[in-house]
Amino acid sequence: MWFYFLLGTIIIGMGLLVHKGKAYFLISGYNTYSKEKKKNVNVEAIARYMGLYSYLNGFIAYLAGVLTALDVKNLMTPVIVFFVISTIVLLVKIQKYDGNMVDEEGKLKKDGKKQLVIVGIITGITVIFVGAVMFYSTRPTTVVQFEDSFEIKGMYGEEVPYEEIVTVELLEHLPAITMRTNGSAVGPKLRGHFNTREYGAVKLFLDKSKPPYIYIETSKRRFVMNLPEKSKTSDFYEFLKSKVE
Repeated sequence: MWFYFLLGTIIIGMGLLVHKGKAYFLISGYNTYSKEKKKNVNVEAIARYMGLYSYLNGFIAYLAGVLTALDVKNLMTPVIVFFVISTIVLLVKIQKYDGNMVDEEGKLKKDGKKQLVIVGIITGITVIFVGAVMFYSTRPTTVVQFEDSFEIKGMYGEEVPYEEIVTVELLEHLPAITMRTNGSAVGPKLRGHFNTREYGAVKLFLDKSKPPYIYIETSKRRFVMNLPEKSKTSDFYEFLKSKVE
């Protein structure tokens, strides 16, 4: 929830700086133009479009934050889709205000086409990268058991020696999360570093829609995790408990 509110505030803030604050140096491309090239750009019109773009995306981020607070799931994907589509529309719309990109008839010049292709490629790579990260972060938690340790696989995973385990508990309710410090939260799938009211800083590897959860405290850090099936979570808890006793 707070991630969306923070994101929305940053986006709207950037839009206000460009649109109302005339911080045109923040406009990519324009900030690298020579004085002569800048004369061919209707920068005020571009700033208006960037302001509208920022206000819309900021509103969507705020809306996602409110819906997340109301326990609506899986909002990251539509937010990213809206961001990508609106970015493409923005890039297409502002071309006509850059006289270095279009001719007198409003058609793209050769250099303009090259720049647009480059921007399209970068946008495509960004979308693929974000999609890959989201896909990877939503994979079910898996563990590999070794003689002296176990390893949590996947994003933010690590190996935990049995001898470092201090406490193991089976929880029916997820600890209250107060902040995500460095992790991913896609729907009910939580991965990475979070702060909780009960245990402070923890690493989460879980699907919060599938209790129970295993709380593991070691000499170095704290974990809360579960496996895709309740029976597997319970079996792994019993296994870890036998290692501590």
